[in-house]
Amino acid sequence: MTIAELVERLRAVLAQDPTSVDWSVLGPGTDAPGLADLPGGLGEVLAVTDGPWCGKVEFFRYSDLPKGQRSVEEIGDPADWLCFATRAQDPMFVNRHSGEVWWFDAVGTDRFDGAPERLTGDVPSFFTEYVCGPGYQRIAREDYWYGVLRRAGLVPQ
Repeated sequence: MTIAELVERLRAVLAQDPTSVDWSVLGPGTDAPGLADLPGGLGEVLAVTDGPWCGKVEFFRYSDLPKGQRSVEEIGDPADWLCFATRAQDPMFVNRHSGEVWWFDAVGTDRFDGAPERLTGDVPSFFTEYVCGPGYQRIAREDYWYGVLRRAGLVPQ
């Protein structure tokens, strides 16, 4: 399933619940110049939905990426890393060279207690596996968004 097909399926489920705007938004994508220059396939996701907010995970909109870099030094040199999203206010990073997605596993703890960990090889995989798939439980536990994923048939009932 493509990212566009995945987002359309989720939008259809969200449209059935008017309260979903309180905890998720899958708005339109962007065609901003420079998307192809973003690391790790980030532009691929933002082209479909710019700044998706899915339960505990919120991507920065393309235009807000520069403002989201205040946490990047927690993981390393800003020339090597881009903070592209947050998970419950904890930063998510993409390596500008390898495209890999990294995070501080702070579910139930303080992110400053541990070392960063690699999650996936690129941002589209992170989006499909961890934001819109069974990996969501690992990074955020079950919540309203996980229920949307169930209703969309993307995670086990």
